[in-house]
Amino acid sequence: QDAGLLLRQLRNFIHVQIGLDLLILTAIIHFSGGADNAIHYFFIFHVLLAGIILGGKESLFYATLAVFLYGGLITLEHLGVIPHCSLVGVAFGELHLDYFYMLSDFFVFCVTVYASSAMVSYLSSRLHRQQKKLEELTNTLSQRNSELKSAHDLVKQITDGIEEGIMLLDVNYKVIWANRKVEEI
Repeated sequence: QDAGLLLRQLRNFIHVQIGLDLLILTAIIHFSGGADNAIHYFFIFHVLLAGIILGGKESLFYATLAVFLYGGLITLEHLGVIPHCSLVGVAFGELHLDYFYMLSDFFVFCVTVYASSAMVSYLSSRLHRQQKKLEELTNTLSQRNSELKSAHDLVKQITDGIEEGIMLLDVNYKVIWANRKVEEI
């Protein structure tokens, strides 16, 4: 029960961490040129991490949050609601005013973020299925191993009680097993 509580607390911490990271990244994008700067693709790292650590639904949630945060930022800059912070020395510092550029950049961003989310969700679910399969096979192997040991112990008990020597040889006549009576001889 303590492990379950600890796991929930860890998941909550990860949600808070990723959420804060996305907000901070949005501020960094704004103050480093907004749509004029390609660092908005760093949102993908958080989407991928969410998918790997938390799962596919959470990855989709953070992909949607990233789209809303970036879309909101570039819309507010484009409309002049918040001031655009241009990068010093960048020749194309007015891209936030070019409607076609903004729309095409946002479209590519959305496709990339959601494709990344879908990819990590697929891989994460596949890995989870393989892990469950491996756990089932491990349990089956452990059970079979226990059955084999019981059968071995029974055969040993029976053959050790026989007064005659019994040996098991391989094809090269090498002894691979012998009962206790052979060892006494």
